[in-house]
Amino acid sequence: ECIREELYVNKALCKLRPTWTKALNSKTLSVHFSDADSVAKLKNELSKVDNFETSTNNKRQPKIIFVGVADYVKVDSFIDYMLENNPELTDLSISKDDFVYKLKRQNRGSETKNIIYETNSQTYRALMKLRRVMINDQSIRVDPYTVITQCYKCLKFGHISKHCKAQIDICSLCCGNHKTSSCTKEGEPCCYNCKVSNEKYKTNYDTRHSATFKSCPYQIRHAKYIHENTKW
Repeated sequence: ECIREELYVNKALCKLRPTWTKALNSKTLSVHFSDADSVAKLKNELSKVDNFETSTNNKRQPKIIFVGVADYVKVDSFIDYMLENNPELTDLSISKDDFVYKLKRQNRGSETKNIIYETNSQTYRALMKLRRVMINDQSIRVDPYTVITQCYKCLKFGHISKHCKAQIDICSLCCGNHKTSSCTKEGEPCCYNCKVSNEKYKTNYDTRHSATFKSCPYQIRHAKYIHENTKW
């Protein structure tokens, strides 16, 4: 609470508009901004306050998705196949250790799957330059992979409902305390995230959409934050 108090009492910090804040424990507050200047200003001001420590989270590693990999190619051997069939990658000193498997997704009505890996900046840039890799006689498309995870219980981003700690459901259509599936309110929808942001951080988002709308201003801002905090 003393951190929150400092944010609001300090005149210099009052002008800052964080994307969101979250208490990690009784002594730690995570504060997210959409721009680097605000982060630097916050750290500078808090450095003048006794018993305050600040740190900046490291940027996340980029993810890539290999689209349309034939089912006969096993996940365990995919990277080996790719490096063997694309010598230009090994010429750049790219190895199997540069890939961390995340998940695969089966394509409906097709004997193919998509495979997602986390990698480093050098490998990411090399694959984005190629945009396609060969696996035997098959040409595989390579795309950036950014996922926006949203909880359908509390409507916040960064986790799913299975891991949500919220005690009540919030309707994505009317902001009421009930499941979206049981909403009976008619008329124009209201986005809960944009509404809260407008009230708490004095933003001016249009709220006339559902909280799961893909063009939601708050969701677009969150996607921008993820993009800016990835080591492309």
